[in-house]
Amino acid sequence: MTLAGNSMQDLPADGAIFIVGLSRSGTKLLRDILNQHSRIRLPDRESYFIPHVLKHFAEQGSTPDTPSRANFIRYLRSSAFYRNMERQGAPLPADRLASLVESGETWPAIIESVFRFYTGPADTPYLWGDKTPKYLNHMLLLAEHFAGARFLHIYRDPRDRVLSANKAWGANIYISAQQWSAAMQRAHAQARDLATAYKTVRYEDLITSPSTVIGELCAFLAVDYEPQMLELEFPVERRGDMEHPTRKNTGIYAGNIHKYRRDMTPQQ
Repeated sequence: MTLAGNSMQDLPADGAIFIVGLSRSGTKLLRDILNQHSRIRLPDRESYFIPHVLKHFAEQGSTPDTPSRANFIRYLRSSAFYRNMERQGAPLPADRLASLVESGETWPAIIESVFRFYTGPADTPYLWGDKTPKYLNHMLLLAEHFAGARFLHIYRDPRDRVLSANKAWGANIYISAQQWSAAMQRAHAQARDLATAYKTVRYEDLITSPSTVIGELCAFLAVDYEPQMLELEFPVERRGDMEHPTRKNTGIYAGNIHKYRRDMTPQQ
C-alpha cells in the first residue's frame, strides 16, 4: 500500500528532509551541501532518537499527556544528540525544552520544534530535517508520522564504501559488503510505498557532476538551485590523511572514487 500524500503535487513545501544511507557513503557531504542552501537547515549532529520516540511515546497516544511529556524531556536530555549539541555550544536549557515540549500538540510537532531550536530562528521560512544514516531502516515509520517528509538515500559503490569503512574503523570488508547488500534491499522494500517521496543519490554522480545532481535535488525538494551549494563551509572529512583534499578543501572533490582499483586485489 502506498502511503497517503506521496505524489509530488501533494507534498507540502515545508515537509521534513531525511538523509539516509550507510555510513561512509556520503551522507555528511550531502547534508553539508544542502545546508549551504538559504532555505534548508539540518543539525550537524545525528539524532538517532526519532524512531524511539515515535515507537515508544507516540504509540501511547497521538496527543501527548503530561507524564509522557515529562518522560520525553528526561529521555531527550540523556540522549547522545542532546549532549553532542551541548558540547558544540548549542545548549537547550531545561526551561526552554519544557516550553517547546508543552507547546507541541503532537509528537512530530514536538520533535520538529526541538530541531528548529537547534537550526536557528526563522527569519525566513526554511526546511528542517535530519541526517542519521540508520534511519534507512525506519523510512516508512517516519513517513507515517511526518506529513510530506522527503527521503534522500545516498549510496556508494560498495567496493569503495567497504574500503572506506575498513580504513575508518577497521571494518571487515566482506561483512561490510553483506551489510551494503542488506541495506539496499531494505531501501528497495520501502521505496515502493514511499513513491515520489523517496529519491536515490549516487555518490559518484554527486561528486563528478555536482551541479547537475544538486539541481535535481533542489527540484525534488521544491526549492530553487543556489550556486553556493557547490562550495562547503568546511572540509567535509574529519578522518584520515590530513593532506587529503577532502580534509583540506571546501570544494566538492571529484577524485574520491574507484579506490578499489588500487587497493583491492582481484580476489577481494
